[in-house]
Amino acid sequence: MRFQTLKYSQKLREDWIAGSLVPRWAEEYAGLLDQDDVRLATTQPRYHFYEWLVAIHYYEQGFQVLIEQYIYARHHRKVEILTQHIGAEGVDFLRSRSKANHAQTPDLFVFNETKRFFAEVKAPRDRLSDNQRRFIEEIEGEFKEEVVLVWLQAER
Repeated sequence: MRFQTLKYSQKLREDWIAGSLVPRWAEEYAGLLDQDDVRLATTQPRYHFYEWLVAIHYYEQGFQVLIEQYIYARHHRKVEILTQHIGAEGVDFLRSRSKANHAQTPDLFVFNETKRFFAEVKAPRDRLSDNQRRFIEEIEGEFKEEVVLVWLQAER
């Protein structure tokens, strides 16, 4: 597991909760965010900020990013893209091990032409559970790639 720390402006978090940031980012990052990402963020305004923030960070570095819930059938486009990168067996592995570990898949799947990895995003007061740690170790073993654990810190 590789660790990364990113800082963010507390004002961005406040704008997110107030509802003004979601439509702005949805328009600015239309190539990254799909309608379902926007729906989730709009209907759950206290959540998804940190995942979007990290997804945008990687997107601005030239990566494509699948945000949350990318292994569920109702997100057909995301599953299709993921399957292109890790195969149907890889998707089946994630689904079965997620259930067995009682842990969701990492928040992001990040990729470009030459590199791919999963990223788990942790807000300032979050922690990695034992179930998540175990699942991440299994993912790293299966795909032979490190999972990036991204810790976020508010700038002071």
